[in-house]
Amino acid sequence: MEDFSKFSAIKDSKVTKFIEGLKEGKIYYSKCRKCNVKYYPPVSDCRNCYSDDVEFLELNPVGELLTFTIIHYPPARFEKETPVSIGIIEAEGVKIMGNLFTKDPEGVKIGMKLKAIPKVYDDRITIILEKL
Repeated sequence: MEDFSKFSAIKDSKVTKFIEGLKEGKIYYSKCRKCNVKYYPPVSDCRNCYSDDVEFLELNPVGELLTFTIIHYPPARFEKETPVSIGIIEAEGVKIMGNLFTKDPEGVKIGMKLKAIPKVYDDRITIILEKL
């Protein structure tokens, strides 16, 4: 498995648990213990009350589709995957963006239940939103 820490400063970060969790198929969010605000992707310091008393919690990855789009002219890195379908779900009060299970918009409905699943590639980790 690729060592993703060599691509960024995350290796020595407080949010390493998030990246390691993705590699293990888990998704984490953070929650401030002082003001209860939730963050995804997780943060190590609360942007609401500035506390560093933040806990990482494993997310139940099943959520409701809020919105989606089909990208026909993606960045060069994704040209071979055209079109690219991106959606946003809400799960446990946090919004998660990921690649949709299909490139056909006919099968996608706002409000449908989807599951966010981390997928590891050689050079990146992404979230796939799978149909239940």
